[in-house]
Amino acid sequence: MASTFTLPLHNLPTLTAYVANCLIGGIEVTHRPDGSWIRDVVRFKCGKWKFCFRQRTDVAHGKTEDLHGTFCETTTVEVDDVQSNHSEDVLATLDAICWLLSFATESQVLCYGHHFPTCKTTGHIKSVSGIANPFRPPFNLAYPVKIKNFVEQAYPVYFRLSKKRKLPVVFHYLLQATRPSQPTEIRLLLLFITLENLKDTYARTAGISYIKGYYRKPPSKPGKPGAQFSFEDLLSEMLLSVGMRRGLKQIVTLRNEIIHSGLSRKSHAMQLSIYERIQDILREYILRLLGYHGEFFLYASQGCATRKV
Repeated sequence: MASTFTLPLHNLPTLTAYVANCLIGGIEVTHRPDGSWIRDVVRFKCGKWKFCFRQRTDVAHGKTEDLHGTFCETTTVEVDDVQSNHSEDVLATLDAICWLLSFATESQVLCYGHHFPTCKTTGHIKSVSGIANPFRPPFNLAYPVKIKNFVEQAYPVYFRLSKKRKLPVVFHYLLQATRPSQPTEIRLLLLFITLENLKDTYARTAGISYIKGYYRKPPSKPGKPGAQFSFEDLLSEMLLSVGMRRGLKQIVTLRNEIIHSGLSRKSHAMQLSIYERIQDILREYILRLLGYHGEFFLYASQGCATRKV
Protein backbone atom coordinates (compact mmCIF):
# COMPACT_ATOMS: atom_id res chain seq x y z
CA MET A 1 0.00 0.00 0.00
CA ALA A 2 1.39 3.36 -0.98
CA SER A 3 1.91 5.78 1.91
CA THR A 4 0.45 9.27 1.80
CA PHE A 5 1.81 12.50 3.22
CA THR A 6 1.09 16.19 3.18
CA LEU A 7 3.67 18.55 1.82
CA PRO A 8 4.63 21.29 4.29
CA LEU A 9 3.35 24.77 3.55
CA HIS A 10 5.96 27.25 2.39
CA ASN A 11 5.98 30.91 1.56
CA LEU A 12 2.71 31.70 3.28
CA PRO A 13 2.18 35.44 3.74
CA THR A 14 3.37 37.48 6.70
CA LEU A 15 0.87 39.36 8.84
CA THR A 16 2.26 42.72 9.92
CA ALA A 17 0.67 44.58 12.84
CA TYR A 18 1.31 47.94 14.47
CA VAL A 19 1.43 48.43 18.23
CA ALA A 20 1.45 51.58 20.35
CA ASN A 21 2.78 52.50 23.80
CA CYS A 22 5.13 49.50 24.17
CA LEU A 23 8.25 51.02 25.71
CA ILE A 24 10.31 47.87 26.29
CA GLY A 25 13.86 47.48 25.04
CA GLY A 26 15.06 44.78 22.67
CA ILE A 27 16.68 41.40 23.25
CA GLU A 28 17.97 40.38 19.82
CA VAL A 29 20.27 42.40 17.58
CA THR A 30 19.52 43.65 14.09
CA HIS A 31 22.57 44.21 11.85
CA ARG A 32 22.16 47.10 9.44
CA PRO A 33 23.53 47.35 5.87
CA ASP A 34 25.97 50.08 6.94
CA GLY A 35 27.62 47.74 9.47
CA SER A 36 25.96 49.24 12.54
CA TRP A 37 23.63 47.26 14.80
CA ILE A 38 20.75 47.82 17.19
CA ARG A 39 19.17 45.65 19.89
CA ASP A 40 15.56 46.14 18.89
CA VAL A 41 13.81 42.75 18.61
CA VAL A 42 11.75 40.77 21.13
CA ARG A 43 10.11 37.48 20.12
CA PHE A 44 7.08 36.02 21.87
CA LYS A 45 5.86 32.45 21.42
CA CYS A 46 2.21 32.36 22.48
CA GLY A 47 -0.22 29.63 21.49
CA LYS A 48 0.89 28.30 18.12
CA TRP A 49 2.21 31.63 16.84
CA LYS A 50 5.56 33.39 16.97
CA PHE A 51 5.46 37.18 17.15
CA CYS A 52 8.47 39.29 16.24
CA PHE A 53 8.24 42.69 17.97
CA ARG A 54 10.56 45.27 16.42
CA GLN A 55 10.95 48.46 18.45
CA ARG A 56 11.55 51.84 16.87
CA THR A 57 15.05 53.22 17.36
CA ASP A 58 14.50 55.67 20.22
CA VAL A 59 12.52 53.08 22.22
CA ALA A 60 15.18 50.41 21.62
CA HIS A 61 17.80 52.85 22.95
CA GLY A 62 15.68 53.60 26.03
CA LYS A 63 15.11 57.24 25.08
CA THR A 64 11.44 57.30 26.05
CA GLU A 65 10.98 60.09 28.60
CA ASP A 66 9.40 62.39 26.01
CA LEU A 67 6.87 59.64 25.21
CA HIS A 68 5.49 59.36 28.73
CA GLY A 69 1.91 60.55 28.92
CA THR A 70 1.42 60.33 25.14
CA PHE A 71 0.01 57.95 22.57
CA CYS A 72 3.08 56.76 20.66
CA GLU A 73 3.51 54.36 17.76
CA THR A 74 6.36 52.21 18.98
CA THR A 75 6.36 48.75 17.47
CA THR A 76 6.02 46.74 14.28
CA VAL A 77 5.00 43.11 14.79
CA GLU A 78 5.49 40.37 12.21
CA VAL A 79 3.99 36.87 12.20
CA ASP A 80 5.24 34.65 9.41
CA ASP A 81 3.44 31.86 7.55
CA VAL A 82 -0.15 32.78 8.32
CA GLN A 83 -2.95 31.12 6.39
CA SER A 84 -5.75 33.48 5.41
CA ASN A 85 -8.30 31.71 7.62
CA HIS A 86 -6.01 32.05 10.64
CA SER A 87 -5.53 35.83 10.59
CA GLU A 88 -8.27 36.51 13.15
CA ASP A 89 -6.72 34.00 15.55
CA VAL A 90 -3.33 35.68 15.17
CA LEU A 91 -4.82 39.11 15.88
CA ALA A 92 -6.76 37.80 18.91
CA THR A 93 -3.55 36.30 20.30
CA LEU A 94 -1.74 39.59 19.69
CA ASP A 95 -4.46 41.46 21.58
CA ALA A 96 -3.95 39.09 24.52
CA ILE A 97 -0.20 39.75 24.42
CA CYS A 98 -0.92 43.49 24.40
CA TRP A 99 -3.08 43.17 27.53
CA LEU A 100 -0.31 41.24 29.30
CA LEU A 101 2.22 43.86 28.19
CA SER A 102 -0.11 46.59 29.46
CA PHE A 103 -0.01 45.01 32.91
CA ALA A 104 3.75 44.35 32.74
CA THR A 105 4.68 47.88 31.60
CA GLU A 106 1.90 49.89 33.26
CA SER A 107 1.05 51.47 29.89
CA GLN A 108 -1.91 50.94 27.56
CA VAL A 109 -0.28 48.73 24.92
CA LEU A 110 -2.57 48.55 21.88
CA CYS A 111 -2.64 47.03 18.41
CA TYR A 112 -3.97 49.86 16.26
CA GLY A 113 -3.73 48.28 12.82
CA HIS A 114 -2.45 45.47 10.62
CA HIS A 115 -1.56 44.58 7.05
CA PHE A 116 -2.23 41.15 5.55
CA PRO A 117 -1.94 40.74 1.78
CA THR A 118 -4.46 37.92 1.37
CA CYS A 119 -7.38 39.77 2.97
CA LYS A 120 -10.07 41.34 0.79
CA THR A 121 -8.82 44.61 2.17
CA THR A 122 -5.09 44.33 2.66
CA GLY A 123 -4.86 46.71 5.60
CA HIS A 124 -6.90 47.92 8.53
CA ILE A 125 -6.36 50.81 10.95
CA LYS A 126 -8.64 51.17 13.97
CA SER A 127 -9.39 54.00 16.35
CA VAL A 128 -7.86 53.39 19.78
CA SER A 129 -6.96 55.50 22.80
CA GLY A 130 -4.44 55.09 25.58
CA ILE A 131 -1.11 56.43 26.74
CA ALA A 132 2.34 55.23 27.74
CA ASN A 133 2.62 55.87 31.46
CA PRO A 134 5.26 53.58 33.03
CA PHE A 135 5.18 55.14 36.50
CA ARG A 136 6.02 52.10 38.65
CA PRO A 137 5.76 49.01 36.45
CA PRO A 138 6.24 45.52 37.92
CA PHE A 139 9.16 44.86 35.54
CA ASN A 140 12.13 46.91 34.38
CA LEU A 141 11.40 48.03 30.82
CA ALA A 142 15.12 48.23 30.01
CA TYR A 143 15.51 44.49 30.68
CA PRO A 144 12.80 42.87 28.56
CA VAL A 145 13.87 39.24 29.15
CA LYS A 146 11.75 39.13 32.31
CA ILE A 147 8.82 40.74 30.49
CA LYS A 148 9.12 38.13 27.74
CA ASN A 149 9.23 35.37 30.38
CA PHE A 150 6.16 36.80 32.10
CA VAL A 151 4.14 37.03 28.88
CA GLU A 152 5.01 33.51 27.75
CA GLN A 153 4.40 32.02 31.21
CA ALA A 154 1.13 33.86 31.73
CA TYR A 155 -0.41 33.52 28.28
CA PRO A 156 -1.86 29.97 28.65
CA VAL A 157 -3.63 30.86 31.93
CA TYR A 158 -4.68 34.26 30.60
CA PHE A 159 -6.19 32.57 27.54
CA ARG A 160 -8.17 30.25 29.82
CA LEU A 161 -9.26 32.80 32.42
CA SER A 162 -9.50 36.15 30.63
CA LYS A 163 -13.25 36.00 30.03
CA LYS A 164 -14.19 34.21 33.26
CA ARG A 165 -12.18 36.61 35.43
CA LYS A 166 -12.68 39.69 33.17
CA LEU A 167 -8.94 40.28 33.12
CA PRO A 168 -8.93 42.98 30.40
CA VAL A 169 -11.31 44.98 32.62
CA VAL A 170 -9.00 44.44 35.61
CA PHE A 171 -5.95 45.60 33.66
CA HIS A 172 -7.85 48.59 32.29
CA TYR A 173 -8.89 49.76 35.78
CA LEU A 174 -5.33 49.40 37.04
CA LEU A 175 -4.12 51.59 34.18
CA GLN A 176 -6.84 54.16 34.85
CA ALA A 177 -5.84 54.33 38.52
CA THR A 178 -2.28 55.34 37.60
CA ARG A 179 -3.19 58.05 35.10
CA PRO A 180 -1.73 61.42 36.12
CA SER A 181 -3.58 64.34 37.72
CA GLN A 182 -6.31 62.43 39.58
CA PRO A 183 -7.48 62.89 43.18
CA THR A 184 -6.30 60.13 45.50
CA GLU A 185 -9.90 59.19 46.31
CA ILE A 186 -10.55 58.52 42.60
CA ARG A 187 -7.44 56.34 42.40
CA LEU A 188 -8.60 54.42 45.46
CA LEU A 189 -12.12 54.00 44.10
CA LEU A 190 -10.73 52.48 40.91
CA LEU A 191 -8.74 49.99 42.98
CA PHE A 192 -11.78 49.18 45.15
CA ILE A 193 -13.80 48.53 41.98
CA THR A 194 -10.99 46.28 40.75
CA LEU A 195 -11.08 44.33 44.02
CA GLU A 196 -14.87 44.04 43.79
CA ASN A 197 -14.64 42.78 40.23
CA LEU A 198 -12.01 40.18 41.06
CA LYS A 199 -13.93 39.11 44.17
CA ASP A 200 -17.14 38.67 42.19
CA THR A 201 -15.57 36.67 39.36
CA TYR A 202 -13.68 34.53 41.90
CA ALA A 203 -16.91 33.68 43.70
CA ARG A 204 -18.62 32.78 40.42
CA THR A 205 -15.79 30.55 39.21
CA ALA A 206 -15.48 28.94 42.67
CA GLY A 207 -19.17 28.02 42.60
CA ILE A 208 -20.07 29.98 45.74
CA SER A 209 -23.85 30.19 46.22
CA TYR A 210 -25.48 33.52 45.41
CA ILE A 211 -28.84 33.83 47.18
CA LYS A 212 -31.02 36.92 47.67
CA GLY A 213 -28.35 39.35 46.54
CA TYR A 214 -25.42 37.92 48.54
CA TYR A 215 -22.72 35.32 48.23
CA ARG A 216 -23.30 32.78 50.97
CA LYS A 217 -21.24 30.49 53.14
CA PRO A 218 -22.29 26.82 53.39
CA PRO A 219 -25.57 26.61 55.40
CA SER A 220 -25.44 25.48 59.01
CA LYS A 221 -28.92 23.92 58.68
CA PRO A 222 -30.41 22.11 55.68
CA GLY A 223 -32.87 24.23 53.70
CA LYS A 224 -31.55 27.50 55.14
CA PRO A 225 -29.33 29.94 53.22
CA GLY A 226 -25.85 30.25 54.65
CA ALA A 227 -24.50 33.38 56.29
CA GLN A 228 -23.53 36.24 54.00
CA PHE A 229 -19.91 36.63 53.01
CA SER A 230 -18.62 40.05 53.99
CA PHE A 231 -16.44 41.93 51.52
CA GLU A 232 -13.42 41.23 53.74
CA ASP A 233 -14.14 37.52 54.20
CA LEU A 234 -14.64 36.85 50.51
CA LEU A 235 -11.60 38.89 49.57
CA SER A 236 -9.50 36.97 52.10
CA GLU A 237 -10.73 33.68 50.65
CA MET A 238 -9.87 34.87 47.13
CA LEU A 239 -6.32 35.76 48.19
CA LEU A 240 -5.91 32.50 50.07
CA SER A 241 -6.83 30.58 46.90
CA VAL A 242 -3.46 31.65 45.43
CA GLY A 243 -1.53 31.30 48.70
CA MET A 244 -1.73 34.89 49.97
CA ARG A 245 -2.58 35.96 53.51
CA ARG A 246 -3.01 39.70 54.00
CA GLY A 247 -4.55 41.83 56.72
CA LEU A 248 -7.36 43.85 55.12
CA LYS A 249 -8.87 45.88 57.99
CA GLN A 250 -7.41 49.25 56.99
CA ILE A 251 -8.31 48.69 53.34
CA VAL A 252 -11.91 47.75 54.15
CA THR A 253 -12.32 50.68 56.54
CA LEU A 254 -11.07 53.18 53.95
CA ARG A 255 -13.25 51.58 51.26
CA ASN A 256 -16.38 51.96 53.38
CA GLU A 257 -15.47 55.53 54.34
CA ILE A 258 -14.95 56.72 50.74
CA ILE A 259 -17.91 54.83 49.28
CA HIS A 260 -20.35 56.08 51.92
CA SER A 261 -19.12 59.66 52.32
CA GLY A 262 -17.19 60.38 49.11
CA LEU A 263 -14.19 61.62 51.06
CA SER A 264 -11.90 60.29 53.76
CA ARG A 265 -10.94 61.84 57.07
CA LYS A 266 -7.59 60.08 56.93
CA SER A 267 -4.53 62.11 56.02
CA HIS A 268 -3.38 62.13 52.44
CA ALA A 269 -0.20 60.30 53.50
CA MET A 270 -2.27 57.51 55.06
CA GLN A 271 -4.53 57.24 52.01
CA LEU A 272 -1.49 57.05 49.73
CA SER A 273 0.08 54.36 51.91
CA ILE A 274 -3.08 52.23 51.70
CA TYR A 275 -3.31 52.89 47.95
CA GLU A 276 0.23 51.57 47.48
CA ARG A 277 -0.56 48.55 49.61
CA ILE A 278 -3.61 47.70 47.50
CA GLN A 279 -1.52 48.08 44.35
CA ASP A 280 0.96 45.53 45.69
CA ILE A 281 -1.78 43.11 46.75
CA LEU A 282 -3.39 43.30 43.30
CA ARG A 283 -0.03 43.01 41.54
CA GLU A 284 0.96 39.87 43.44
CA TYR A 285 -2.50 38.31 43.19
CA ILE A 286 -2.61 38.72 39.42
CA LEU A 287 0.90 37.33 38.96
CA ARG A 288 0.07 34.31 41.11
CA LEU A 289 -3.28 33.83 39.37
CA LEU A 290 -1.55 33.83 35.98
CA GLY A 291 0.99 31.24 37.08
CA TYR A 292 4.04 33.51 36.92
CA HIS A 293 7.17 32.35 38.72
CA GLY A 294 9.87 34.94 39.25
CA GLU A 295 10.61 38.36 40.70
CA PHE A 296 8.64 41.58 40.31
CA PHE A 297 8.97 45.10 41.64
CA LEU A 298 6.75 46.14 44.53
CA TYR A 299 4.71 49.23 43.72
CA ALA A 300 5.28 50.81 47.12
CA SER A 301 9.07 50.45 46.81
CA GLN A 302 9.19 52.77 43.77
CA GLY A 303 11.33 50.24 41.90
CA CYS A 304 13.77 49.63 44.75
CA ALA A 305 12.58 46.27 46.12
CA THR A 306 11.40 43.05 44.57
CA ARG A 307 9.35 40.05 45.69
CA LYS A 308 9.49 36.54 44.28
CA VAL A 309 6.44 34.39 43.59
